[in-house]
Amino acid sequence: GLSAGNSLTIANGAVVTDRNGYLGYSGNNNTVLVTGSGSVWTTTSQLGVGYSSSGNQLVVTNSGTVVAPSLLVGFNGQGTLTLNGGTISLSDFLSVGRYAGSTGAVWITGGTIECSSTNNETRVGRDGVGQMTVSNGTVSLNASLVVGYSAGALGTFTIAGGHVSVIPSNIVVGYFAGATGFLTVGGGNLSLSGNGNLIVGQAGMGAYQQSGGS
Repeated sequence: GLSAGNSLTIANGAVVTDRNGYLGYSGNNNTVLVTGSGSVWTTTSQLGVGYSSSGNQLVVTNSGTVVAPSLLVGFNGQGTLTLNGGTISLSDFLSVGRYAGSTGAVWITGGTIECSSTNNETRVGRDGVGQMTVSNGTVSLNASLVVGYSAGALGTFTIAGGHVSVIPSNIVVGYFAGATGFLTVGGGNLSLSGNGNLIVGQAGMGAYQQSGGS
């Protein structure tokens, strides 16, 4: 939205395809809802939630589907993604809190988010502030997960339920000097396979806490 308060609903099996999809290009409080079986939003280049404004939301629910190479939540502004019973399929990467000054939040309460690329990391708190919470559903990553990437970034990843798998790469909490990352497991399941490692405080400040789950 170039202006504020715009909304788009993709429902009843509707299919929308675009090259670049941006929520909140310059205006605040824009929302996209993808809901219902057969309802699909496909972006062939890049999907950004909170491009340069605040209060922007993408909600995927009730078997709705989003397909894109990359998804940036909190691109250069503030954005929120809620996944509740749908599917998000990414062929490249997921970035939450992309640029300095941005804020991104991802809430997964059901459904599946998958990143199929084996080359590009999922970064929560890339240069900005990023938060990802999984309370149900599945997160499947084929490349590394980084929580708190660059100097000044803050990343928080919380698993309260559901299943998170990182195959066959690393989880790094606090990547570069000056980055801060927190990984908390209170329920559900976190799995690393292959030669993957959990690295806490690679060069930045990292913290890992487990009070439940596996």
